[in-house]
Amino acid sequence: MSPEPRRHALVTGATGGLGRAIASALGAAGWQLSLCHRGPGARAEALGVSFPEATLYEAELSTPEGIAGLTGALGDVPFDALIHCAGAMPRSPLFESTPAERLAAYCVHCDAFVSLAQRLAPAMVARGWGRLVALGHNTVSRLSAPPGIAAYYAAKAAQLAWARAFARQLGGQGVTVNVVAPGLIASGGMAEEAFAAMASRSPPGSVGRSEDVAAAVLFLLSNEAGHIHGVEWPISGAWGLS
Repeated sequence: MSPEPRRHALVTGATGGLGRAIASALGAAGWQLSLCHRGPGARAEALGVSFPEATLYEAELSTPEGIAGLTGALGDVPFDALIHCAGAMPRSPLFESTPAERLAAYCVHCDAFVSLAQRLAPAMVARGWGRLVALGHNTVSRLSAPPGIAAYYAAKAAQLAWARAFARQLGGQGVTVNVVAPGLIASGGMAEEAFAAMASRSPPGSVGRSEDVAAAVLFLLSNEAGHIHGVEWPISGAWGLS
């Protein structure tokens, strides 16, 4: 009997703390990796060193052109899983938010996920197995955005709506779609001073690690999680429940 082929995952935002932790967990579990990063630099170089067998893609996913460039570069490569981690949390005073900032947030957090799901899911359906996972935020479903990060929240809310739409469309075809929604995670994605201030006001034990998020993603990619579908899964240690 020939061995089963390695499953292949595309991870966006792979140079970020969460993306890198997820890529590490998948690599340790034997997955073949394709990793997308934003652009050249020290972190991109380090990614190549840490994951020498991975295929690397460079794409600026905060623009429609960058999204189209990545979907085109993927060609006919078959993927078994998409994990969309790309995107930061830019801050801007509410009345100073610009159309360009809002478009960039929507592109990287939502439209990149939608476009990649449209590109990858049909082949997953044809093979009868696939996993689509987006990284959200655990308080977005309240639809009550902090004014300074309203563009981020709006984009994540749109991402959640699209993920649920894909879940409804793909139900019963072997492809699951879920959103992992981290809370306060020590991933290095926030300025240390701002993170420390938030942590000091949070319940004890509510600060998580990137590895906590990676473990949730790895489970959702397993055969055992085949009936978990259309879910927003907070990984938050009860942070944000008030």
